[in-house]
Amino acid sequence: MKKIMIIDDDRDIQNLMKIFLEMDGHTIAIPLDFENIPKLLDEMQPEILILDVNLQGYNGIEILEELRKDEQYNDIKVILTSGLDYSYRVEDFSNTDFILKPYMPDELIGKINRT
Repeated sequence: MKKIMIIDDDRDIQNLMKIFLEMDGHTIAIPLDFENIPKLLDEMQPEILILDVNLQGYNGIEILEELRKDEQYNDIKVILTSGLDYSYRVEDFSNTDFILKPYMPDELIGKINRT
């Protein structure tokens, strides 16, 4: 299955996603802070990054923009999540998808398994 990194500042959401994604056979990495996302990606080498748009002190869309400027991160599938519809933003980026919160676990798993 896939190695997935979850970047979300809500620990409850992190834990729920971790449980149902591990039940689906995936390996999950959850960093303790979001200060240096490229370094975390280099260390953990996920195939998929689940990235919340609204993080305390950070903006997921800005993080995505910075990642996509560097070719070494273009192979990482990014799934943006938010309670607001930012689906139009993913059109600007390759290998990127969006899922609107709240979502059912099978909806997220479907997006992951289509990768």
